[in-house]
Amino acid sequence: MQQEQLREQSVQGLAQGGVAAFWREMLLRWGWLPLASVGAALGLAGVMVAFNTARATGSANEVLFWLGLVCVVGPVAYRLTAPAITRNERLSLLTLLVVALYMVKLLHSPQSFTFYDELLHWRSTNDVLLNDRFFLRNPLLPVSSLFPGLQSSVVAVIELTGLSIYQAGVLVVGLARVAGAVLLYLFYERVANSPFIAGLATLVYITNPNFLFFNGQFAYESLALTFAVLVLYCQVQATRNGVANPRWAVITALAVAAVTATHHLTSYMLVGLLLLWTLEPALRSLLPGVVGWYGGTVAGARLGRMVGIEGRRLVRQFDWRRGARGSGPLPTLLLAASLALLWMIFVAPPVFDYLSSYGLTSAGQFLQLINGELPPRQLFRGFAGEVAPAWEQVAGYASVLLILLCLPFGLLAIYRRYRGRGLATTLAIAALAYPVSQAARFTDLGLQIAGRTVEFLFLPIALVVAVLLVERRWRQRVGSWRGLVTLGMLVLFVGGVVLGWPRWARYPERYLVAADTRSIEAEGLSMATWAYSHLGPNNRIAADRVNGLLLGSYGEQYPVSLAYDKANVPRLFFAPQIDVEELRALREGQLRYLVVDQRLSTQLPISGIYFELGEPNMNRHTRPIPAASLAKFDRFANARLLYDSGNIQIYEVQLP
Repeated sequence: MQQEQLREQSVQGLAQGGVAAFWREMLLRWGWLPLASVGAALGLAGVMVAFNTARATGSANEVLFWLGLVCVVGPVAYRLTAPAITRNERLSLLTLLVVALYMVKLLHSPQSFTFYDELLHWRSTNDVLLNDRFFLRNPLLPVSSLFPGLQSSVVAVIELTGLSIYQAGVLVVGLARVAGAVLLYLFYERVANSPFIAGLATLVYITNPNFLFFNGQFAYESLALTFAVLVLYCQVQATRNGVANPRWAVITALAVAAVTATHHLTSYMLVGLLLLWTLEPALRSLLPGVVGWYGGTVAGARLGRMVGIEGRRLVRQFDWRRGARGSGPLPTLLLAASLALLWMIFVAPPVFDYLSSYGLTSAGQFLQLINGELPPRQLFRGFAGEVAPAWEQVAGYASVLLILLCLPFGLLAIYRRYRGRGLATTLAIAALAYPVSQAARFTDLGLQIAGRTVEFLFLPIALVVAVLLVERRWRQRVGSWRGLVTLGMLVLFVGGVVLGWPRWARYPERYLVAADTRSIEAEGLSMATWAYSHLGPNNRIAADRVNGLLLGSYGEQYPVSLAYDKANVPRLFFAPQIDVEELRALREGQLRYLVVDQRLSTQLPISGIYFELGEPNMNRHTRPIPAASLAKFDRFANARLLYDSGNIQIYEVQLP
């Protein structure tokens, strides 16, 4: 009845006062939500036209794409700079923004999963559906099936609704993104004790390079991030005012278990943040001594003695009983660390080798870079020689420099406003890792590690930047403060998109070699479905990076690899002829089928890799694979051609 009266009053107002009166009334009731919704709709329409143009002509309308994103983000960013708007309006605007940006990702791939990581998890989920069991080995990414949080959620939705894996995955990830944004706002609100800071901090977090595409894909990290934020929010609620709350403690424990069972790196990052939070009083007490040592000429031995003395004093003074009762982060830290360690030992032992190989190799490359043994990676230049447009380079540099510029002043602002408040200080300390992560971008594997951790680093960075922005001195001295902040947010967002997702992967344009989502097209999909229907599932097969991905997911085959099966698959294809070493690779891999894509001889690999890590000239290819090397299987007496689509051939191998 009340809704009907309001609707009738709105119609009367429109008739009496015209459009201006109607919009004034809407502004009083809903704030800028209707206006921002119109902007988001227009922006999404522009993105859709840009993507459809890319599919039809092979070249995207980039102006429409970027204007569309500005229309989505701009109105929300400007409105959130208003200090006096209601809490509900802030949450509504942030929810609208998250949903609209998720729609951008869906418009890129509206009918099926096309991102590389998505097909890895499609295989794990499909295995659960076909076998009614978890923890089945995924040949594409064995560790993914050992963290079944995402698969269990999606399978539950499928069993309840009858949706496909794609539809259920889109639903689960979409709900996780919305819930994650709301929880993040509530977390910042508790930490900062300010809805204004919470809204700006959440907005800054949304500008992180991985938010638009990487964390919007069907992958275990997309869900685990929401669980991790839930842990932090519940921990704040459980220890509010220094009094333990058993109900929130139970939810915290369940959320910690969910993170542990969903994604390895997220659980380890959560443990690291909880550890830093627990040790924050000690670090704060050590700071004056460290500063004094740094400003003098004292030897390193004295610093070590000082740290030891201060450490023992702080251990004696630490209220362990208070932490054990649940009024601090210590119990949650112990639970999270124990679950992560036990899961690694008893459920997912391969995860140690999986992560350590990247970390050790990246550290080795960084040391080689420092020693001058390895040339620095050229920023904004791809592995196949493509160079980002000049304006994209400016936007990328500007977004990083803007954060680096805000960091010291933001830390000072947090010190002034939240001195002595543990969690705010913890996040400020964690934000110091951001400059170090940017240095890693000058090596190949360091770039991957920096790219995979930026969403975690932005959790503290967002608070530091937001606290700086709301400083009264800035708002009073800068006349156009809201406009400048909005412009800064747009720079962070646009630069983040540029840094987080390369141009060749941003638009659904024509086919490219070894370009992940740009290499997934009709011919490859037809080949994978043919293999499943004519060869049956789980055949040991050798293929390049993308065709192996298609065969291992939609084709239900077992792609053999050097990393997981110790068979030198790249050598089979790079070698000019079949010789002793190639025959050994065939036998060691117990290979039954070979897949040859002639297009590999036409272009350099956009991703830097034709097959897998460890192949010859990885990330340093200067010419495509010779066509003769790919054609040698026609002359191989033990290979029989079974399938030929023009570009792709499948051979059956029969070794004596």
